[in-house]
Amino acid sequence: MIAWFLAAMLEAQPAPQQWARLPACASASAPITAPCTLPLGLTPEQATLRIAGKAQVAWIEQDRLTMIARPTVERWALLCCTVSTPLDPIAGTELAGVTVRVPRLDEAVLAIRAVPAKDETPLILRGRNAPPPPPTRAPPPARLIRAAIDSAALGERRGITLYLPPGLGPNDRPPILYLADNAAEAFAPIAEALIRAGRAGPVILVGIDAAKSSEGCLSPSCDRRGKEYKIDFNADGAAPDSDFGRHLRFVTDELIPYVEQRHGGPRDAATRGIGGWSNGAHWALSVAGLRPDLFGRVLALSSSARDAAGLGAKLGHAQLFAGAGVYEADYLKQTIETARAAAGAGARIRTTSVVAGHERLAWRMMFAQALPWLAPATAKAAKPRRRDT
Repeated sequence: MIAWFLAAMLEAQPAPQQWARLPACASASAPITAPCTLPLGLTPEQATLRIAGKAQVAWIEQDRLTMIARPTVERWALLCCTVSTPLDPIAGTELAGVTVRVPRLDEAVLAIRAVPAKDETPLILRGRNAPPPPPTRAPPPARLIRAAIDSAALGERRGITLYLPPGLGPNDRPPILYLADNAAEAFAPIAEALIRAGRAGPVILVGIDAAKSSEGCLSPSCDRRGKEYKIDFNADGAAPDSDFGRHLRFVTDELIPYVEQRHGGPRDAATRGIGGWSNGAHWALSVAGLRPDLFGRVLALSSSARDAAGLGAKLGHAQLFAGAGVYEADYLKQTIETARAAAGAGARIRTTSVVAGHERLAWRMMFAQALPWLAPATAKAAKPRRRDT
């Protein structure tokens, strides 16, 4: 979602004045509640030494985040994306830079980059009091399986990723979590580590590939992923032949039978879950409300849903884990509203927040908290029966 927005803006308005600039800090030391900018405080020589031969560098000092980059468009770039503001040219060099004061930066985990720059690979920064990364362990290829389904509902072939837990026997029927945006690929190493450590029970993850939009798509009208995930992106709403409705039929009528016939047989709603992040979280919440007969466990991370309370009110049957980053104000607010409404309707809920932005590393951190609650370990499940399969 962020990548699509940036691509659109960079093509349409490639000038630094088009980007909203963070305000200047009123003080270099007084407490702050929102990001603000300070003078860079480096000479051109110091900036050149600091970046050396790299395309971009960034570092944290107390509550200050500084980035220096080699831009590729008219010597400017944008600090992206948890904290966003233009970098300013550094006189006498090909470089640009910025210093930003950020609240709770000592607790933060950030993925940032300069856009556009010669290398836009995100830089991962952690404040001195930030939590460690979630434990991971790569599952063997035999248990992380790519497949594709010829879908009559979608009129195309759609890819999926299956993660199978260690020690899974042919007659075992662990819970299954169906995930938007192929999140099984990102979450499988975390699930593997938690299951092997006895902190979560066996669970099958099914990652569903998102629809691909046509090349050059820069608007919601051609955003196929958005139309499949968000009812309100469809003129005909959740009608069976809308993009949302056809994707829903693919999941309920084709994907679920395909997976469950191969791995222990059908489940009931109590042992079947649905989840996602951003628009994928909105999708998971919508589907769980529409099909309580199928999905009783819900993972919603950084939900983009505007009708947050309305969605939550339909989840009285569910076990809901909801979370968002403290630097993504709208998503955090929407996620909290959904959880409160779900609790009011009778759902079992658990919520969390991490000091991070709207980014995959935050969702991985929250998934590590969610899985032991959505798929708890039992004495029987604490240790896999086989060394590896």
